[in-house]
Amino acid sequence: MKIINNIPLIAVALLASGCSHNYQTSRSPFRKKDPSTPQITTRWQGASTSYSRSSSHYEKYPLFEIFDQDYFDTHLVPEHVTDLENDPMITKVAMNELIEELVGEIKAGKKTFKHFTVLQKKNFNTKKQCGLIVLRFKDHPLVLKLFMETPETFIDPYCKGVEPAAFFFMAGGSNRHISGLTRIYNLEWIQEQLKELPQWSVHLPRKWFWAPKNNNYIEIVGTNIDPQAPLKTLIPSTYGIIADAIEVKENHTLSKKKRNDLIMNLCADLNFYIDPHGDNYIITCDDDKNHTIHLLDTEHFPSMVGICDPVSFDSYTGWYLYLAEKCTIDAFFRLKNTRKLAHTKPRHLQLPHVKGALICQEPLVQCDLTAS
Repeated sequence: MKIINNIPLIAVALLASGCSHNYQTSRSPFRKKDPSTPQITTRWQGASTSYSRSSSHYEKYPLFEIFDQDYFDTHLVPEHVTDLENDPMITKVAMNELIEELVGEIKAGKKTFKHFTVLQKKNFNTKKQCGLIVLRFKDHPLVLKLFMETPETFIDPYCKGVEPAAFFFMAGGSNRHISGLTRIYNLEWIQEQLKELPQWSVHLPRKWFWAPKNNNYIEIVGTNIDPQAPLKTLIPSTYGIIADAIEVKENHTLSKKKRNDLIMNLCADLNFYIDPHGDNYIITCDDDKNHTIHLLDTEHFPSMVGICDPVSFDSYTGWYLYLAEKCTIDAFFRLKNTRKLAHTKPRHLQLPHVKGALICQEPLVQCDLTAS
């Protein structure tokens, strides 16, 4: 079922990755490269070696406005994590030791881990040690979503699976590393919205950011993205999101259609800030036939797939067709004027915390250009 649900994205991503060289550069080997094409350059903070990629898909919002260091720091794992009954579970110090050991195991090329069980790694490149890997603590009811990138892998949209390749075209050159940073912002937005929606009973897990003790930062400089000047930001190369493990099992008598309709209605009431994918939800029912929806994933869906304006869907079929059409058009059929307007088009569904991007006041580093 998961494969069927992802066929639109997978098909387009495969085609896009196969055509990436010709599409990202010139359509003809004799045509000069457009000097106004957006470009991002990455390097380790303070380093000299850099990596660059040019693409008409790069936009300011996802790459330069989503990450907020102050917000990140104030939502890190607390010193003491309790269970849902408010009893002590694990300290921050102990958690750091477990995850730091995990990161070491990953960098050593191990496939199984002492303190964690792998839940998902389809968006993780084991060889290059980059992307998103989802794990569960073996001794605690917690889930870890671990994000890892280097300056070189950050600009490579094709090395972490077919879904990230599709999201690159759809979401302004974004990737899982960036969209992962929206999960806690969006969680808090959902909590506030649900206060005004008493018809819904929704359970949301607690979530915190995690960062290694001596984290390296990736510096990103963008040119031809903002008309004023080059843009600059710093993002953590490694970070995690800790969340409560959802222990409940699906328990209801809804037909498949009614279950889908229930999820789609919730997403509509939340402006599709959450992904309607059925696997993101567990539905339970009490003795009075009242349904509770347990939401597993709070990634900001508009940021993940580049939706700028309000949307509505009558069914999952309409949703799948919309995504397939959007991905195909974004990857292959955007007109030149559309590409240029993408950098100035307002995003009515962007996260409300977003603040303006930083203007780069220093000279750009000399870059070792990679093949685009």
